[in-house]
Amino acid sequence: MIGLRFVKHYRSLLLLCIGYFVDFYDLTIFSVGYSALFQDQFSITDTKVIHQLYFSVGIVQTVGILLGAVICGLLADRFGRACVLKYSIFLYSVSTFLVLFTHSLPLFFLLRFLAYFGLATEFSTSTVLLVESMPLGAANVGVSLLYIFGVLGGLTATVIGFLSWKIMFLLGSVVGLVVYALRSHILESSVFLRYCAQTQYSFSGMLQLLRHRNVLKTILRYFLMIIPYQAIITIMFVFPAVFFPSLPVGFVIKKILSGFFLGNIISCVVGAYLTHITKSYKTIMYIAMLLFLALMTEFYFLNTDTLFLYALCLGLIGGGYPVAWGQQLALTFSPVIRATASNLLFALGRAFGIILNILMIQLIAMPPMMATRLLFWLDVVIGVVGLWMIYRSKNFYHSTIKTIGSEDK
Repeated sequence: MIGLRFVKHYRSLLLLCIGYFVDFYDLTIFSVGYSALFQDQFSITDTKVIHQLYFSVGIVQTVGILLGAVICGLLADRFGRACVLKYSIFLYSVSTFLVLFTHSLPLFFLLRFLAYFGLATEFSTSTVLLVESMPLGAANVGVSLLYIFGVLGGLTATVIGFLSWKIMFLLGSVVGLVVYALRSHILESSVFLRYCAQTQYSFSGMLQLLRHRNVLKTILRYFLMIIPYQAIITIMFVFPAVFFPSLPVGFVIKKILSGFFLGNIISCVVGAYLTHITKSYKTIMYIAMLLFLALMTEFYFLNTDTLFLYALCLGLIGGGYPVAWGQQLALTFSPVIRATASNLLFALGRAFGIILNILMIQLIAMPPMMATRLLFWLDVVIGVVGLWMIYRSKNFYHSTIKTIGSEDK
């Protein structure tokens, strides 16, 4: 029986990993193929308009993530982590498939909203499920593997970027439907099932708990900790317009993503090892934040020869950091609101991307020197605040530390 349950746990891990593969894959196919998509589907050829539409769609997708994460988080704490993960991928798959047949920009925006509403819960709820289902050491490896699969999804989209955007969207929707069909085999969290038996769940009670002062302070702290990661994701895609306006957008994006994803994989492996050795999630977060301050304030290094290496170094931040952040976050809160808090914080981080996307739209129209100065000071503030919040946070690698919200049930 123990051996059978072991196999089922790792089968569940594989299905979670494939789901996050699809998540990263979709984010990347749009970044790689958006220029051709707008030209083919909507007959838009003006480069500046295409850039602006890209950031506008990014805002719509981020709103979808914000609402999807909050709602799916509440549902995951009420009905189960595995249940929500199954049906959210179905919503993504159908929405992505329908994009192939639309020639209406408003309908396209709606479908991208629904797709990201469905993808919103993938990383946070999967992380919660792994942390609750495995010993901390195994969960640390499992979440790192989850993120690596996501990166492989991004790399896959980058490599097959020469294909038609329609083929890439079709592949994403088909794989998503296969994952949906198989996710009925995911094991539900034993921690969630135990709390279901012991606790009377209600949405009003969960929302009331989320309004508790200690919970709100912790949510704010973790929000400020994840902003640097979101800043990298957003600012990275403005490089073609600000620093390489004379080069083809697709060429620059593919070079950035290739280096970034390779750095992600290295960072996930090294981060998991450092977390295991030091018994602290904060180790890799400190290293990543110092690297953020070093890299994101040195834009004068950027040229066609250094772009890949620069993106790889950014990837060293973008891999291990969210993995450690996500695990410490999940262990910080009581299981009663764990999925809700984790998804909410992930969504708030992505929602900050709305502000950054709006800023990026304005930066594109500015002289490059002015845009560079603004990015410099923005990154300094984000990095210093993030470093201070890491220092102020507690290391929850040891399960003996009392979780936030458990004393307030």
